[in-house]
Amino acid sequence: MKKQQTNALILSFLVMVIFGFLFPPSVTYGQSLLSPFGGKITTMIPCTCSSGYQINIAIPYKHAGFYLYLPGITKLYKRNLVYPTAWILGKYSSGGVCAITLPPPAVCGSLPITKGTITYIGTSF
Repeated sequence: MKKQQTNALILSFLVMVIFGFLFPPSVTYGQSLLSPFGGKITTMIPCTCSSGYQINIAIPYKHAGFYLYLPGITKLYKRNLVYPTAWILGKYSSGGVCAITLPPPAVCGSLPITKGTITYIGTSF
């Protein structure tokens, strides 16, 4: 009976160790899943099949890429205006989908969101 309990404990321990290696925790205390970004908006394309806008911050800015801006969800600071040529600064989380209507037959396709979804931003104007 004791040998079965010992074997069960060893097996449980091994399963926990293997599970820990296969699925490591993504966040530890004190870390944030938000990344900082900033730059000048060069284009804004409305997501016609989903909500929001694809925002492009182009090179030469360090954080160049495509972001998803969700009016009403993204928290705005300063001037509360987001438009092309505005300078923005904020944080974003990875992921996001911007779906647009494609030409006939009218179907939805995706625009790239290479960086992520904007969580909050401040604008210059």
